[in-house]
Amino acid sequence: MKHSVSHDAAKRNLQEAVDRVKNHTYTTCPELSEDINFIILGTHLTYRYVLLTGVLSKATNPAINPLVMQAKSELPGAFDARSVCHNVVVKQEKDLLGNRLGASNEPYLNKPARFPEMSKNNAVRRGNDQVTRDKLVDVLTHLQNKDQEYSFNALCTVIEAIFERPSQNIAELADNLPATIFADDIRELLTDIISESWEGQSSALVTGLCYSLLRHEYTSNDVEVKVHPANQAGSSSREVLDIDIYQAGSVQSAIEVKDKDFSPRDVEHAVRKSVQSGLQGATFIIGPQARLTENTLNGLIAYWRGKNIALSFLKLDELIRFTIYIVAPVSSECLLYTIQDKLEKMKAKDELKQHILSILGNRGWL
Repeated sequence: MKHSVSHDAAKRNLQEAVDRVKNHTYTTCPELSEDINFIILGTHLTYRYVLLTGVLSKATNPAINPLVMQAKSELPGAFDARSVCHNVVVKQEKDLLGNRLGASNEPYLNKPARFPEMSKNNAVRRGNDQVTRDKLVDVLTHLQNKDQEYSFNALCTVIEAIFERPSQNIAELADNLPATIFADDIRELLTDIISESWEGQSSALVTGLCYSLLRHEYTSNDVEVKVHPANQAGSSSREVLDIDIYQAGSVQSAIEVKDKDFSPRDVEHAVRKSVQSGLQGATFIIGPQARLTENTLNGLIAYWRGKNIALSFLKLDELIRFTIYIVAPVSSECLLYTIQDKLEKMKAKDELKQHILSILGNRGWL
């Protein structure tokens, strides 16, 4: 028999557990704490989501089997865990948990969550991942025959561990920011961010921030600067290059960001994608680690001009300087919201987020 978990009831339980932990009015399950802490404070993102989803579901409907991950499971107590995770956990993670699980949009699409249920037979890399898998199975198995009260206490134990992780909401952490950020501070902040590449994500983020500030994205109702996840530009019919700028719902320009060596073939690929999307050309932003390996920038510009296609190249440090000359001082709230929004939508690496937090800390803004 397939069971269901009310998403509304799950949302209420998650909110209540978070409130109780914050107010120190909760009961834990000490016998589970060590394994829960190992899973939540560990490095395996998917298993963090599987743990919270399973325990939350059990605390909401004690008839379900918390080991289940997919509705097709043949285990007694099977249910649609993926929908609970996507519609409850993912949608409330930012506001309730500060994105501490990892800000994944679809964790149950990751390979470790594609099995019908958690089992110690599920394929996983040896070492820490295998240990984490086994501890997760132990915790969820322990809950199988527990009642709703015990499961809710287990949920509070999970929430307690989650709050041991650092918040990923920059705006939540930056308590000492000045009300207004002026040009020199913006320049230094953006320059510090690109001091580490993080596989090109730093340059993509800063490029998106510059265009967002230049286009007044967050004071406009019809401008959107989309920074796509790394290596996923073009994966959707609405994605063109690394960064697409929309006006009133239509793409107006596309920007490719490079922070490693690139070739004329890379340029051709980007230009053709732009033209196929109805644009007249493309812009390349060159990060501090990038260089053209063949030909010259002027040579490529001339080649594509001969085909009546506009191609431009701009070094990222030049874009930063241009931005601060043009943009008026901005409120710290606006700047932090912009950074947070871009980090989430580009699915930034945890290392980049920590890099930014370290920069803010070094400036005395945390």
